[in-house]
Amino acid sequence: YNFVEHVGIVIPLTLIAGLSAPCLATAAGFGYAIGRFMYTTGYIAKGPKGRELGSLVSNGSFLVLNALSLFTAFKFLRGTIL
Repeated sequence: YNFVEHVGIVIPLTLIAGLSAPCLATAAGFGYAIGRFMYTTGYIAKGPKGRELGSLVSNGSFLVLNALSLFTAFKFLRGTIL
């Protein structure tokens, strides 16, 4: 997958997740950026096999951001946030 394609999704997810869990959302957003950096440098250094760790880190962070955003949406719908 392409960084440019996902960054347009990651930024809003981080902002939405930050409404209910700002520290965790910041950590997950930072983890995503670090994972993408690891993905890129691993691919440059070792070829296709070198991107596995970076992919795990960035995809894990992306999953956390999705879960937090969903949690925030449920809190918003219940009226317990904002």
